[in-house]
Amino acid sequence: WSGLTDSEKENMVREHPELIGNRDGVPMEWRDKANRARLPQEIAEMKSNVAKAKSRMDEAESTGSKNDLGYLNAVNDYNRYKKKLGDLEGLQSVLKENESKVPLSSSPDRQRLIYLDSKSSSRVQAGGVDRAKAVQMVVPGMNNTVGDNMDGLIGDAQKVRNTTFEESRKHPSSAGIHDKGDIATVAWMYRTPQNAEVATTDLAEKAAPKMDGFMEGVQTSRQAMGVPKAEIDVGAHSYGSTMAGIAVGKVREGTVHNIALYGSPGSGVQDVREYNIDGQAYVSGVNTNDYVQGIGPDGPFGKDPMEMRGFKHLANNPENDSQCKYIPTGAGSGVTKFCSKGDDNPFGRHSEYLKKGTGSLKDISRVMGGMEPEGEK
Repeated sequence: WSGLTDSEKENMVREHPELIGNRDGVPMEWRDKANRARLPQEIAEMKSNVAKAKSRMDEAESTGSKNDLGYLNAVNDYNRYKKKLGDLEGLQSVLKENESKVPLSSSPDRQRLIYLDSKSSSRVQAGGVDRAKAVQMVVPGMNNTVGDNMDGLIGDAQKVRNTTFEESRKHPSSAGIHDKGDIATVAWMYRTPQNAEVATTDLAEKAAPKMDGFMEGVQTSRQAMGVPKAEIDVGAHSYGSTMAGIAVGKVREGTVHNIALYGSPGSGVQDVREYNIDGQAYVSGVNTNDYVQGIGPDGPFGKDPMEMRGFKHLANNPENDSQCKYIPTGAGSGVTKFCSKGDDNPFGRHSEYLKKGTGSLKDISRVMGGMEPEGEK
């Protein structure tokens, strides 16, 4: 890619955007151009697929029974294409909203579409991954889709980026952060498990190599451009922490600096030394109301990072801990619960880690910018 002229690159993007948009090692500026060109094409193609499936469904219904295989297949295709269309249109809406707020395409706050496919995966960056000193990977957990949750994931990524910059004004950073342009954050939406799919690591195993390829490609692309290596830090929630742990355990050495897991069912490894990082492994886990922590079987999900030697513990927001007692009623095995603070919802705080004003957000943002955290209290 670096051997092409700008004119040749423009021609490639115009003629073959599908070859460029997701190509690891190609600078993000060109990937964004290619994917923005592809997005309307993908939407048009998916609309056509929806219409064709609807036509097949109507034809099968008019000539036979709703129990016929032809009708059932058409219904399945229709629902599948409809969902993918919703994802693509939702992504387009998110990008258009950002464009209305940040009209200047060269602005570091302009979102870039750096990965696009029709299989419920997409990646959007804020800041310049190609030149930023710190590159942050923000990874979600289960039940997230491009159409319904991309905006929320981008919001989480922006919170991390903004908090990292605020903290860098008060604390030294190994990444050398001096202004907001030194930080780029990637909202990494993979094909997350939906409902019962979370019981296995199948989707994590499939997603991890793509994340590895992207991070390695960032470093390779920068090297080709003569730009110093980025400090890449990974922050991952819930099932995403297991996926990210698997990825960082296999990524090329010298690619990733820190990894921070929060609300993690499992680390993705059996020993922290399996991570190919040149920095530190961190974990944040609240004391109450997050039963997801460590819930995964040690074999496929990796050991519980809260219990693993070698992990440094981040802020755990003790001020939000629930205080509940369970008092035997005296009648058989019955109990009465009494909560003087909070409640006994087992998953009530599982999504607390990146909430504004929490110590966990501050600490996660610090370590994702090469700063020392305050730590667990």
